[in-house]
Amino acid sequence: MSGARRSAARPVRKEVTFSREEWARSRELFESIKDGFGYTTYMKFAREMLMHGSVHTTHVITDPAKIRPEIARIGNNINQIAHVANATGTLTSDQYDTLVQGLGRVESILNDLFTKTADQGWQ
Repeated sequence: MSGARRSAARPVRKEVTFSREEWARSRELFESIKDGFGYTTYMKFAREMLMHGSVHTTHVITDPAKIRPEIARIGNNINQIAHVANATGTLTSDQYDTLVQGLGRVESILNDLFTKTADQGWQ
């Protein structure tokens, strides 16, 4: 054995070489997903990719900042209605209609977002 101790569970050791560009891309991919998938080391990430295979990256085609203000406005209206309804124990038909319209608008915004993404193809 050369220097490094080998695990009884993993006695085979292989070396992989990268160009500078390949290494940069590989590290970039590792850094971008390590926290979401719990990879604490590059070795765990590399082993998982070699054994199970593929990485799918989804890019949202719109800037969330463009839809955030409208969704925030709708959310504020819903919260105000909920506060009054909780305080009084009642909900008027106008308040109910506003809630349904607001939730419908949020659903429409999100559907439009996903329809545009699907039309342009998931990346």
